[in-house]
Amino acid sequence: MDREKETFVVDGTPLVNWVEYSHVPFKTYLKRMRSPREWGGHTELVAAHNLYKRNISVYEPKSGLYKRIERMSKPAFPEGEEMHLLFSPGHYDALSNVKKTVF
Repeated sequence: MDREKETFVVDGTPLVNWVEYSHVPFKTYLKRMRSPREWGGHTELVAAHNLYKRNISVYEPKSGLYKRIERMSKPAFPEGEEMHLLFSPGHYDALSNVKKTVF
């Protein structure tokens, strides 16, 4: 087994399992992710949540407001440093105004 496959674990599951669940060969995934033009998705958000020890909330637009659709949270991670992302079809954007939210 490749060393890269053995070393990176996301929420107790090796990254290779997350990737292979999406039916992409692991080496193909690594090649894509090394490209500065490649966008990350949910797997990469979960990895960032664990790697950077940051809570992450994901929102979608809803009637001029933002509706939280997901929150990755662990009590040990600092609350004040949460990342807020807006999910628009096909990609995520940083969200700076989280006062206009609907839960």
